[in-house]
Amino acid sequence: MSPNLTEQQWLLMSSRITERLCALPAVATPDWCDRAARCLVPLVDRAVVAVILATLDASGTISEREAVGAAVDAPTEAFAEGHVPNVVRSRADRLAALGFGLSAGALERGFCGNADRYTQPGDWRHGTLGRMWSEVATGDLLVAGVGLSPETPGRCLIVMVARSEPIANMVEREAVLRVVLPLLSRRALLAIGPTRTTTSDWLTSKEQHILERLTLGLSVADIAQELERSAHTVHDHVKSLHKKLGASSRGELISRALGHITEAKPRAARKSKKAKAVQEAEAKPVAKEAAGKARGGAGEDD
Repeated sequence: MSPNLTEQQWLLMSSRITERLCALPAVATPDWCDRAARCLVPLVDRAVVAVILATLDASGTISEREAVGAAVDAPTEAFAEGHVPNVVRSRADRLAALGFGLSAGALERGFCGNADRYTQPGDWRHGTLGRMWSEVATGDLLVAGVGLSPETPGRCLIVMVARSEPIANMVEREAVLRVVLPLLSRRALLAIGPTRTTTSDWLTSKEQHILERLTLGLSVADIAQELERSAHTVHDHVKSLHKKLGASSRGELISRALGHITEAKPRAARKSKKAKAVQEAEAKPVAKEAAGKARGGAGEDD
């Protein structure tokens, strides 16, 4: 990519990234953060992108990591799925802090900039970020963050774009990233929701595959035949999908998968409903036993 881009080329870059972000899954798939990272690859050529969904405080401390992803601008798919992104994912999953503090306003509004600017007078290459990116022999690092919902302060998507050589036109690339960050936040909010998740809230790889086949119009029997599994097994996965996505019908399930229903049922409400069902099931034997004792007592009085 030429270091001096025209205004039209910057607009094309923004449009390309926007199109990719609009195609992100509308549900919490296990590779969601990987896909989000791939959407941002056009921002800087020959760069590695990391996306972390976690909670961030004003000191820069990262906690409650929910998901991480990485992607690399590579000439072949084999290289793109190779050693470097795997190492970045692993280190991102263990990243404890950014190595710099943030104002309350930056946490609320989001932030975006060169890591050198945030860590002055120190050097981020000698801190936690440097250890995370040591495999890339980083020349420059662009760091950004965007919140998801006021319901969970500090919960955000952290985006990092690293390159082994200096990043040309850093200011313009920062501007492009600032423009697309709100859309990335909205897509994450649609797919993952406004409250913190646990592993059980995310689709498994098998559930993701089955949901994709359902959206293509395949029946449970068709999917079972394709996967060489019993229809009963596939049906169990479909039941799990209904619970995780809060869908009460097959049509609602597919609508949620396609992003046509933008407001999912609150996760807490779904869990409380499940807990209520368990409590009712546990209460039935107790009620039955009490009724039996009552009938027995009445017989003795006679």
